[in-house]
Amino acid sequence: MPMRLLLPRRCCRTGNRSPLHSGQTILVATKLGNKQAKRERLERIAAVIGQHPSGISQSELARRMNMPRSTVNRDLFALEKAGILLAQDRRGRLALFGRRR
Repeated sequence: MPMRLLLPRRCCRTGNRSPLHSGQTILVATKLGNKQAKRERLERIAAVIGQHPSGISQSELARRMNMPRSTVNRDLFALEKAGILLAQDRRGRLALFGRRR
């Protein structure tokens, strides 16, 4: 569902109070999550973890993926649920362990 874009009170070009020049409504498409996007995100997370055989921390993974750590944490559970097993060392660094069949 689109949402309205909030614009400044005064127009930068004309100085009028109306933010729109021709009276049209500006709509912004919202990014809705879907299963395909989540699957692709999980594949990217698994690929990044796979690039670090000695392990990678959740915070470093979140930085590399440009996502909040809470989302990474939730996706790690989804990875294990999908059958991708993760190993965690004493420092909390994650590495791929294997794939459950």
